[in-house]
Amino acid sequence: MDVSIPERIAQLIERHGTLRAVARVLDVNASYLSRLASGEKDAPSDLLLKRMGLKQSMSLRRSATDTSSRQAVHSA
Repeated sequence: MDVSIPERIAQLIERHGTLRAVARVLDVNASYLSRLASGEKDAPSDLLLKRMGLKQSMSLRRSATDTSSRQAVHSA
């Protein structure tokens, strides 16, 4: 099941009561955790992801403005 970092932080807040309590459990600065929760920051360390019960995954999407595949087809 895919879950975003802000969603996982919200789940942890439900479990532990406050963002500060979650920060203590995760051994991370509460301000940093707040920025992750708001989406202002989006690249936590692998260690923090592990503490949050997550692992990093990557998804790729083709840009709507990507014309490279069309150009390759037309030039062949």
